[in-house]
Amino acid sequence: MQQVASPTWTPVTDAVEVTATGGTSLRYDAAAGQFIQNWATPKTPGKYYVVTMTTSDGSTLSANFLLK
Repeated sequence: MQQVASPTWTPVTDAVEVTATGGTSLRYDAAAGQFIQNWATPKTPGKYYVVTMTTSDGSTLSANFLLK
């Protein structure tokens, strides 16, 4: 996770439910075709973050967030 000063993308407003639970880990839901990770977001409304996941083969996936 990295905070960025200014996004290089166009922010899109989209409701995202974030659940902070103990002992969770990144997992892949093959039926839904998506990765799932419960993330306790920083308490920094109005800040932009880029979350990047790197797989064991070195490829990456990134997601952009604007915190509310």
